[in-house]
Amino acid sequence: MKPGDILLLNGEKTPLSKIIARGTNSKYSHVAVCVSPKLDLTIEATAGAGVRARSICKIPKIYDIFRAKKRRFS
Repeated sequence: MKPGDILLLNGEKTPLSKIIARGTNSKYSHVAVCVSPKLDLTIEATAGAGVRARSICKIPKIYDIFRAKKRRFS
């Protein structure tokens, strides 16, 4: 995992996650962004608390990682 990686969490963990995934016609229900693997830190939006920092270790291991490609502009 690298800083800036997008973690898409699979919507099969809880009943609410399943509803979100089905309602959006997706296998994902939640998104987090890796800030720093060295600091064990991600950020994510929550329903009640806005945006929060969260330990990578506390995120369920049911996610796919997406990484933006580097582009060169002339």
